[in-house]
Amino acid sequence: MTGLISKLNKVFKTDTYKKLLVTINEIRALPKLRINLSSGFAEGIKMYKYFTGRHPRYLIFKNKTIGLAIIDCSNYLDFSDYLQSVSGKNSAAYYARRCAKMGYTTKKIDPNLLQEQILDINLSAETRQGKKMADNYRVKLDYPINEFHYYWGVFKEEQLVSYCWIKKNGELRLMNRLLAHADHMNNGVMYKMLIDAIEYEFTQRKSKEEKLYIMYDTFFGAGEGLKLFKRRLGFKAFKVKWTLV
Repeated sequence: MTGLISKLNKVFKTDTYKKLLVTINEIRALPKLRINLSSGFAEGIKMYKYFTGRHPRYLIFKNKTIGLAIIDCSNYLDFSDYLQSVSGKNSAAYYARRCAKMGYTTKKIDPNLLQEQILDINLSAETRQGKKMADNYRVKLDYPINEFHYYWGVFKEEQLVSYCWIKKNGELRLMNRLLAHADHMNNGVMYKMLIDAIEYEFTQRKSKEEKLYIMYDTFFGAGEGLKLFKRRLGFKAFKVKWTLV
């Protein structure tokens, strides 16, 4: 018994165990949100089932409920209020302004008409965030175009250099894909694109009381560079309870 206790004490003193305790405490401290998804179309239900299904690796958790990177738009009076919150030295607003001064422009796109340029963006870097590009980024996709799916692109002259796919579902706006060409990555193109996309979402609200949540995956598991990118844009970590209405 003494030997077993000694082994357990060694385990509990390891860095892995300490990191686990830190993570557990971070999870407990996360603020909570309740976000309504739409049951009015098949994809809305599919998204709900995926978000609330069991995580493939961490079975005690659900797929998308803990540490989600979200902008709660109800915390801001309007877009100007939001923009003020992400302004300052080395801020998202600063990099977006600098990008615009360099001649980059943002607009909605039909990605099915820009397949070659999208592939060029996807394949401009062999790895992203330290991971090899997945196979579904290496082929042309059939992008759905309707009121629940829309896309933003950043252009330098006529060349697409960054794009984002947004999925609309109830109170949620999910940033599904966000990529920039490696040659333009350091020019703030993604900051400009997201700030312009977020401005659009604010303008689409029928009233300031209408709930709107913009989500860009999670903080947990993201590299430090990606975490900084999200924080600069005003994303914060939440625990979320998903509901279908």
